[in-house]
Amino acid sequence: MLGHIAGRPSPSWDKIQAVVVLCMSYIALRKMPAQGPRPFKSVHQFLKKYTPWQILIGALTTLYAAHHADILLGLTPAENEKKMFSRRYTRGYTRGLWVLSALDAGFFMSENIRPKPLRDTLSAIFSVYYLFFPKRAVEKNHMMLSTITAPHMRLSWEKMLHPVIRTMTWINSPRLGVKKEIRVQLSKEHGSHSDAIITLTIFFKGTMEEFAKADTFILDFPGGGFVAMKPKCHADYLMAWAAQTEVPIVSVEYKKAPEHPFPHGLNECFDIYKLIVETRGQCIGLEGIHQPRIVLAGDSA
Repeated sequence: MLGHIAGRPSPSWDKIQAVVVLCMSYIALRKMPAQGPRPFKSVHQFLKKYTPWQILIGALTTLYAAHHADILLGLTPAENEKKMFSRRYTRGYTRGLWVLSALDAGFFMSENIRPKPLRDTLSAIFSVYYLFFPKRAVEKNHMMLSTITAPHMRLSWEKMLHPVIRTMTWINSPRLGVKKEIRVQLSKEHGSHSDAIITLTIFFKGTMEEFAKADTFILDFPGGGFVAMKPKCHADYLMAWAAQTEVPIVSVEYKKAPEHPFPHGLNECFDIYKLIVETRGQCIGLEGIHQPRIVLAGDSA
């Protein structure tokens, strides 16, 4: 409220308001009589017949009812049931969106916490909190997305790098014989757009010996707006593909903007494909006897 009175609503004003309220509450508890002002003496006498537990539950219930008074009194705008968000999609999709929204809000809340282990722990705790308060999660996400930046996009989209989520994914993922990173050198002397070392991740159900003899593989370019998400963020479905198709999958970790402005990442993707074709796959560990068949895959940008 103070920020709106000043005409400059902002997180700084919200912090000032919180500090002012806490200080005033502390002063009231320390300086005022234990029974409160004179009008509250009758209330004090009335509450004597209740236990502290009953008073606490009653106070919390009253606050909850006051917070939802518009809903209880039917003052919220009526919405056509057929147009309601919950009616447009399946129950599973809506539940998934609820969890995803809570994770986003929890990760955004812990963005500036250091060190990383503490941030990872608190982001999980905050996400659980937002599961119980989905409307607050939506409000938090709307506020963050209104001024979205590349770091925010990485924070939201790269949830798979969180230790808890990565562990859960590993437990539910198929076991592969090959899951390793290799590095490939790009050189301007050989027609590439830049001199760079590109990291590729190989997912394969078989062994490295079988991979070297493969005549077909999937070359994957993971999406993320050219600003976020590496192959590790897509490992869940890439591992599933590798297990189901029994075909090697090679996922490219190209450079991202804004550190490497577009189309730098796109050029690296093309250069990797071009180098694989020119070397018959030897640059990624194939025998190179025959030209391999390459299936291109990717998502988003």
